[in-house]
Amino acid sequence: MFVDIREGAISLEELRKHLNCNGTGAFVSFEGVVRPEEEGKRVDEIYYECYREMALKKMREIVSQVLADGIQDAGVIHRVGRVGAGEVSIVAGVCSKHRKEAFEACMRIVSEIKEKVPIWKKEIGEVTRWK
Repeated sequence: MFVDIREGAISLEELRKHLNCNGTGAFVSFEGVVRPEEEGKRVDEIYYECYREMALKKMREIVSQVLADGIQDAGVIHRVGRVGAGEVSIVAGVCSKHRKEAFEACMRIVSEIKEKVPIWKKEIGEVTRWK
């Protein structure tokens, strides 16, 4: 398991180096990219901030639950600070024996992080707003 929150560029290649996919049949990954528009309004960048200790704790809980459900290894890295349109804000990866379980686990990690982890974003562009 690998979980991190940081400023600066992140990549799937970096995440994958931390995961043990030996003997598995599937590696499924996700890159979340800042969209250049939201609800018809231009977005130049997003500013992410978090309650770091709690965010890391919650992210570890989410990934641990996925591992407890039979996934071999999984991880996630989320950026904070300024992330420009077109840049990656989150990467997640899952190693599993079978693709179906890997896809489901990766989707679960990303969905639960968005729902449960104290990371907030401020869209900066045509309209500036916290979400």
